[in-house]
Amino acid sequence: MTQLDIPTISFTHYLDLLKRRTWHVVIMSILGLVVGGVVAMLIPRYYVAYTTIELNRPILDPKLGTPLDPFSQLINAAIVTVPAGVQKALLELNWLEAIDGTDEEQRAFRRATRRRVSVDDRGPRNKGRRIAHLRITYKDLDGVRAAAMANELRKQWLAEFVDGLVVKAELEVLS
Repeated sequence: MTQLDIPTISFTHYLDLLKRRTWHVVIMSILGLVVGGVVAMLIPRYYVAYTTIELNRPILDPKLGTPLDPFSQLINAAIVTVPAGVQKALLELNWLEAIDGTDEEQRAFRRATRRRVSVDDRGPRNKGRRIAHLRITYKDLDGVRAAAMANELRKQWLAEFVDGLVVKAELEVLS
């Protein structure tokens, strides 16, 4: 069958066909709404908490990064180190799931928590940028816990960053 052999259908013919098959449309619409409602009730709601760190160019070492993006090394390091701090944050927040249970259950909980942490660069990556916006995002079933974890991860990363700057400054003063 070619394109020319297929009969054309007009809008009035389509409406007439729709009037004759209305019960098919109504049943499928209601079925779609019911299935959609059941799925919406069964899927857990995740609260997303995020915090943003603004990094200014003057405090960074001019040798860091690449000519195309001066913040690249710092951002890439943060993408790795922030999720790695989940275990320390869990202990700091005293979450029972991180303390109770067997070692395997604790590892599974830490792994699941680490999977819900994401870090990304919210700024444009260009040669002359002077500010980078680092966003730490955490998803949890409880909104308060999500906010607490995101803030704790930010606090830990900033403390490590400042400690690194202090060590670097002390080494420069001594040499």
